[in-house]
Amino acid sequence: MPSGALSPVHILIVATVALIVLGPEELPKVAKRAGRLLRELRALRARLDEEIHSLLDEDDAGPDGGDGS
Repeated sequence: MPSGALSPVHILIVATVALIVLGPEELPKVAKRAGRLLRELRALRARLDEEIHSLLDEDDAGPDGGDGS
């Protein structure tokens, strides 16, 4: 298993602790906020990746347009 990966047992332990700490009323609200945050972070990462790739593609093209002549 890669380091940093969570097994189903670990996920169950985290969920149980979260249920005990937050309670059944707050847990769904917190989970929903966490889901939104993860979605926003993924979108941000995708935009950053896209921007980096476009900058690298521009750099590869060089000042002569990248046609090699």
